[in-house]
Amino acid sequence: LDFRDASEKAVLSIQTGLRLSYNFNSKWSVQSGVLLENRNEKVKYSYSEEKTNLIQTPRQVTIYHPVLPPHNITVIDSSYQEETINHNYNYSNKYTSLNVPVLLGYTFGLGKLQYRLSAGTMVTVLTSNSANILQKQNTEIVIVPYRESTKLKTSVLATFGVQIPLSSNCSFLGELSSYYNITNRLRSESLVKQRNFGYNLSAGIRVNLLKK
Repeated sequence: LDFRDASEKAVLSIQTGLRLSYNFNSKWSVQSGVLLENRNEKVKYSYSEEKTNLIQTPRQVTIYHPVLPPHNITVIDSSYQEETINHNYNYSNKYTSLNVPVLLGYTFGLGKLQYRLSAGTMVTVLTSNSANILQKQNTEIVIVPYRESTKLKTSVLATFGVQIPLSSNCSFLGELSSYYNITNRLRSESLVKQRNFGYNLSAGIRVNLLKK
């Protein structure tokens, strides 16, 4: 895991989706919907290794005998040579997942602005990826395929949003959210157990479909 931490770095990703909210009253609401998340990851690692190569050079040698006629034989000269090999890995991994959030929210206002705190779970129902990771095998570093589980995965999700009224039926919504996986993201046969966490900053338009 320390080796993966040294070679992998998350980069800017895009999340899009649609969320529906039902208000029980002016304070409490429940939210759900669908989120399409694209996570990008940069893999960059360089290292050098010293290798000792055996160099064998054949040559012909003529053997002379006082009685027998001369004849040629092949002699192989062996020597060892030190060599420095540089390895540079630089590529990107991409992950795509379809998530369903279920949140309980509390809304309060200060002046013209409204704030909403929400907490709940996010269930990943589908995952696809195109990724490889660097792995240390004995003294060598190799590239191996990386596959996340396609089974349901759950996360703890918390959000903090700010609503700015644009009209009586429409508001601008900015939201900061944080999630943490509580189940392993990798396939069950994987020797490594992985739980991801992340932070998302999103913006959108909130439209009231039903108004009491």
